[in-house]
Amino acid sequence: MNEREPRFSPASPSAEQNEQREKPSRLYHASPFTRTKEVITEFQPRPSRRDQAEGDVVFAANDKAGATMFLVESDDSWTQKSKFDDVYCEVIGDEQRWREADKGGRIYSLPGDNFSCDISKGWGKCEWVNPNPVQPIQEETEEYDSALKAMISHGVQVFMVDQDTFKQIRESEDHGLAILQKATSENQKLGEKVLPLEDKC
Repeated sequence: MNEREPRFSPASPSAEQNEQREKPSRLYHASPFTRTKEVITEFQPRPSRRDQAEGDVVFAANDKAGATMFLVESDDSWTQKSKFDDVYCEVIGDEQRWREADKGGRIYSLPGDNFSCDISKGWGKCEWVNPNPVQPIQEETEEYDSALKAMISHGVQVFMVDQDTFKQIRESEDHGLAILQKATSENQKLGEKVLPLEDKC
């Protein structure tokens, strides 16, 4: 997982609530092959894009499904990452660009030590940060030849839409939920890991 911030609606907890969050023993970080094909032995902290005051950190997702959404390098001008209830959703506004950029990558397992979660920022409870270098657990690394296949296999609902529809989704108050509930996902086309999008965020 990297620093790009999806369209989530995090809560505004107290510092005490953040400290009391149960720390997972494993967290997950995506590394696209377009960035490097070399096996990474240590992740170095990089400047946080969600909050400059955080300084340099290593980002991680709390589950593999969330991490798979970062196996293609993209930004929110043509993709949108959301979570409705417990279902992750990736909306892609330029299918050709996506498929050309999708070269696969690796999902690394990271020890949860020294990570913290501030649910008022970024992905909220789904995102963790560590100000220190982190060595992945190499024997748990998973390699994927396609980010699309990885997302679908982990239950992420993927939607390829035209630019007009993408703009409508981006401008909608519900993050596009009503539009997506009527759209056909890549999961439905393949008949794999189809999950309903509920009216929660």
